[in-house]
Amino acid sequence: MRLAYHAVSLKPPTRFIWCDSPVVLFEATRRASRADGANVKSAFTHRLRRQLGARVGARLRTRVLAAIERAVNPADTLVTGATEAVMRRTPDENLSLLARVRRGYPLSLSLLALLGRQGFRESAIGQHELSWLGTYEFLRDVLGLQTETAPLAGLWQVARSLGWLQPHEHTCWLAERPDVLRGDAAGRLHHASGPALRFPDGWSVWAWKGVEIPRWMIEQPENITLASIDGETNVQVRCCMIEIMTPQRYVSLGGPSRVAEDETGILWRKSWLALDAWLPSR
Repeated sequence: MRLAYHAVSLKPPTRFIWCDSPVVLFEATRRASRADGANVKSAFTHRLRRQLGARVGARLRTRVLAAIERAVNPADTLVTGATEAVMRRTPDENLSLLARVRRGYPLSLSLLALLGRQGFRESAIGQHELSWLGTYEFLRDVLGLQTETAPLAGLWQVARSLGWLQPHEHTCWLAERPDVLRGDAAGRLHHASGPALRFPDGWSVWAWKGVEIPRWMIEQPENITLASIDGETNVQVRCCMIEIMTPQRYVSLGGPSRVAEDETGILWRKSWLALDAWLPSR
């Protein structure tokens, strides 16, 4: 991190605070004060990237760089899902502009807060925001652009070693990487027998095909009953309950009613609050 701060022309902070998960990091940084200095996220995610882009742009055509970016740094839906799960557990703060300035927030971020963009998403840096470093690692290792990419020496090490960080002028908070990250073939958060996302402090997310669900549905699937399905108001979670129970068992227990049958199979229907759910089966 000291190398990374030097690379963006900032004096390294005097305090580094390690956290066992991004949620712990969030709770710690909610108490950030003027003594911690202003948030300097933009220096790492915007300023440095622009500077590197200008350096590399003098050697490579824009179309070549864009092609490398697409090949080396494709969209990662699993990382996106993990990021959104973290964001759901780190709600935005409703601080006034004056309170933010007193805490040392940059005026630009404080004004964004008034426009609805605020909180953890705007102040912390996750792995999803450091994925662009892979492109520049390729430029260094494969195309030999050593000098142009030299300022990234520190940030490369950071990206390999942690999951989240929130950099301020005098204090930098860092969070561990997850020790469990599971997904399905479509890249969605999913694990049929445990948490799909878990950090060293035990903070976890249970998910079924990208839908966050209560822990008990994975650990105690036998407790999923027709009554519990009917009592669930979230349509996505209700569909997950039926899938975990299996549609065959749901039908055998008398959940839906038969509507029609032909050579392609049987059409079943179940109504909840005047909304029909159609369950085709063979």
